[in-house]
Amino acid sequence: MKSSVLLTSVIFMLAGIYAGCVRTEKNEEGSVENKAQKKEEKQPVKLGEYAVMPGHYDIGESIVASKDGAYVVAATTRQKDRSYDDVWLIGIDKNGNKAWDSILHEKGEDALGRIMSTPDGGYIIAGSTFSTGAGMADGWLVKTDGKGEVQWKKTFGGTEIDRFEDICITKDGGFAALGFTESKGAGSRDLWMVKTDSSGNKQWEKTFGGKKQEEGYVIIQTGDGGYLAGGHTYSSGAGAADFWIIRTDASGNLKWKSVFGGENCETAYALLETDGGFIAAGTYGPKPGNMDAWIMKLDPNGKMLWEKKLDGGGDDSVRSIIATDKGTFAAAGQHGKLEEGSFKNFGWMAEFDAAGKPLWEKILGEKSEHFASLVKTADGYAACGHTFAKALKNNDVWVVKTDDKGSVIWEKTFGD
Repeated sequence: MKSSVLLTSVIFMLAGIYAGCVRTEKNEEGSVENKAQKKEEKQPVKLGEYAVMPGHYDIGESIVASKDGAYVVAATTRQKDRSYDDVWLIGIDKNGNKAWDSILHEKGEDALGRIMSTPDGGYIIAGSTFSTGAGMADGWLVKTDGKGEVQWKKTFGGTEIDRFEDICITKDGGFAALGFTESKGAGSRDLWMVKTDSSGNKQWEKTFGGKKQEEGYVIIQTGDGGYLAGGHTYSSGAGAADFWIIRTDASGNLKWKSVFGGENCETAYALLETDGGFIAAGTYGPKPGNMDAWIMKLDPNGKMLWEKKLDGGGDDSVRSIIATDKGTFAAAGQHGKLEEGSFKNFGWMAEFDAAGKPLWEKILGEKSEHFASLVKTADGYAACGHTFAKALKNNDVWVVKTDDKGSVIWEKTFGD
């Protein structure tokens, strides 16, 4: 029951069904049921924004860069001899060759949210685990050294399903993790923020939400020491799930919250602090089964100053935004379009000026690709995600290095 509940709770189907439109609620006995699908059906496995049917796959979820031009990619992997997902760390040199790798084998299902570089040269990983902890699934933090060897692991949560989707390193050397909890809060699922010290010991936690369902996907620490978090909410707004931004002080106390969206499904996946406010990005649902990429500028109090909606004709999304040294920002995600009578997905990368005007745009891949994470390099960018078109059998990790205009320098795939 444990894996079937988590794997059906936040599913994105390749046909374009958005996860925010699949709601889980507690029944009268307090158990979790998914009203969109039956438990006994063979369900796809939730991997970032998409799902693939059970089998062997490798999905790039997050990438970090080092000063020497090397990279570490954090991926979700299901190996041929395993029936559960594991976290796979891949060290890559400046030319895209694998230098080392490490798989975090646990006894059950483990889901990856984000990897970040730590000041000691190691890494912190946030996600969720069925393998250990107090509940059905717990928020999971894993600290490794520079070669992916585990230094410590911590679990957080209660008796139900709890998950971390993102993490940031805080000014005091600790961590702030964000995700959702079904064990605490006001509704069936609440946005969940947990602050720890540098050793992963919990210092405080906060939940945010109403009577229905909220989920958090991205967190940053703001210049004043507080936090900005994004995700979606069912409890307020105009649609099924609305784009939701909350700002807190340094102790996690709410300062303001802003809701944006239409009648369908919207979610915030990426945040960036800028001069005079914030950039927020994710998806906008103009109609069921079709998503636009959505980018907006907010003032310091959460008021929208401008917005841009990008529609390629299929499912489009922004999953990562980063600042450049030119006062601009770059973004990566997915571009969907109709080709030869069917919808195809491609990796998408672009740069925008401070007013949201596109400076350049690149659509990369062949027919079934997606970027999940983007980093700035000395001479351009590096993005990771997954590819089906270039894989041998199923999805493989896809890493692309570009120059500062998005032209490909090299691309690599990793997987069996």
